[in-house]
Amino acid sequence: MRFNSTFRALGATFIVLLCTLFAAPLSAQAQEKEAYVVLSEDETTLTFYYDANILNHEGTVLPIDETQSDEEGGYGYPAWAGTLKEANTWVKKAKFDASFKDYLPTSIGCWFYNCQNLETIEGLENINTSNVVYMYSMFVNCFQLKTLIFDKWDVSKVADMSDMFYNCSSLTTIYCDSEWNCETSTDMFTGCTSLKGAVAYDATQKDVSMANHEGYFSKVGPTALSRTVLNARKAKGIYTLQGKRVDGKLQHLPAGVYIVNGVLEIRN
Repeated sequence: MRFNSTFRALGATFIVLLCTLFAAPLSAQAQEKEAYVVLSEDETTLTFYYDANILNHEGTVLPIDETQSDEEGGYGYPAWAGTLKEANTWVKKAKFDASFKDYLPTSIGCWFYNCQNLETIEGLENINTSNVVYMYSMFVNCFQLKTLIFDKWDVSKVADMSDMFYNCSSLTTIYCDSEWNCETSTDMFTGCTSLKGAVAYDATQKDVSMANHEGYFSKVGPTALSRTVLNARKAKGIYTLQGKRVDGKLQHLPAGVYIVNGVLEIRN
């Protein structure tokens, strides 16, 4: 009887130890966050996440640091973007999930390189740029982009914005609430022939000196009413940035930026 009791006690202790050994890593793994991109099943939409749910998505999942090269000698292009030799012609929309705010990249260079049919990018405010050093070539050859909103982007550590908007020929408006500066910005706005802020595009003015409200940037400038609507995430209806309620559906409205149910939306 004493032997059996001792054996049972030892067996129970051994089981507890095994559970502890295996449960701890599994628990840690379950809580680990990852930055990744999901390409939708129809290959038209990219969604950026930073969470522990990487296995819970349909479509193609790509780690944020996965890169590709091409036969022209180019390398380091993000796996979801185009390359120098091969354009990405299938992606039309990109979204940054709210979870992405907690990710701290040091480079967002080439993130949408040669995405020639990309029309809209939602949630750019969810990119935490406080540690970003490189923004070069981010939107090269994004021919279909018309409007970009950079809300509260911290670019204080950025050193290189070269070619950032290169050949964004349909880009008309860049909404930004601050002035940008950096060390290197060669050809930052080259080919942005439709761009207009305080002044219209000038082919001789292509660097970061135009990244301000005296140059090519436009102020979002929401009114007190529209700020209230923006802060009320459950607010219903469509409003202009001046706070005026608009009737109808977003797809039937003129191109521009609207507040739809409390969220900024771009109508191209």
